[in-house]
Amino acid sequence: MNILFLSSGYKTIHRVLVKEITACFERNNHRVSSEFNPSGTYDCILVFNRNELKKHQKDFEILKAPVIYLFCISDIAKEFPVTDSVTKIIVLKDKILNVEHLSFASLIYQDMILPVNPLRPTLSDNKRSIYVNIEDDYLGELTFLKLLPLFNILHTYDIHYQSKKGIGRQFINKHIRLINPKCNVEDCISQANIIIASGYTAYLAILQGKKTIVVGEKGYGGLVTEDNLEYHLANFFQGRNGGKFDEYIPFPLMQQAIETEIPDTQKMQEKFVFLQNQNQKKWIQLIEAMVSSTSKEETDLAINYILNPDYNLMKRNNRIWLSKQVFWKLYQSVNESESAVISAFRQPHSIPEVLNTFPAEYEEDISEYIQELIMEKKLILVEMNHQIQ
Repeated sequence: MNILFLSSGYKTIHRVLVKEITACFERNNHRVSSEFNPSGTYDCILVFNRNELKKHQKDFEILKAPVIYLFCISDIAKEFPVTDSVTKIIVLKDKILNVEHLSFASLIYQDMILPVNPLRPTLSDNKRSIYVNIEDDYLGELTFLKLLPLFNILHTYDIHYQSKKGIGRQFINKHIRLINPKCNVEDCISQANIIIASGYTAYLAILQGKKTIVVGEKGYGGLVTEDNLEYHLANFFQGRNGGKFDEYIPFPLMQQAIETEIPDTQKMQEKFVFLQNQNQKKWIQLIEAMVSSTSKEETDLAINYILNPDYNLMKRNNRIWLSKQVFWKLYQSVNESESAVISAFRQPHSIPEVLNTFPAEYEEDISEYIQELIMEKKLILVEMNHQIQ
């Protein structure tokens, strides 16, 4: 397939996702373009940004390719589209919400698309280094503040906390250091031995073979092991399965997890890669099935147009007018050629059928005029089973 993937302007936090979606398609021999070309031919248009959706809405109507809109559950309030140009909507499960109460029956839910290549684990010279990154603009800060009493007494560890918002130095001890939010997350993970995180950070830590403890907006998820890996993937490392927002975090369990030695993480990495490979196969199959079903629907139904019943052609004062039937108002004067094109659509016809009735040298001009009539709703789409006999 030739896929147009419009994803510019995505959040920094979704960088890993956007990059891997592109790589996933390319690994499966699909061509991916990230820049819109008005003259391009696409089998599918994938959009991961509401601004891009609004920007190209009219272009989508002309291209006629199925438009699949993609966003994450965490962004559902801001990104849910209100437009008729979308063919299908896919929601990536980066959080567990009560989606059944949102009344969006048409949504298709898909597990996160994430990298499948394990990174080579790197160890810090300091074997008692902790990197903390709880990915949530609001609850992440509150969660860290709840953990702060425990972190302040763990003076045998070097603790590095990365956040968009700063915390007053008067509240933290010297062994806790604040990291610039612009620092590369993968580098920060590689320089630590223990990772306390949620979301993408927890995922990337496991991919590097790091000891990972999940703490997120749904509370304390605990130490990630081979046995509980699938449970953490189910809520995308957001805390305890079944947990509540901003719930209690048990310090004794947290401290025990930090001090627990775990065996080699290679088996967990292998399981992780296997699960993500299966997930990516499902993702590709889902997109291919959507494109295939849309193509079949377009083949089964003739794409015919008919003159909008609100309009009619009439002669007055030796001129031809396009009038509005409701008020019998002379709407627009048209010449004989334009009148001939409009008259051709008194009965349902496809654009190629009409073009074939005119000389070939006028095809481009007539095609442009027909597109103009369609855009102005003077010609409307009609399906075969709705044609007027």
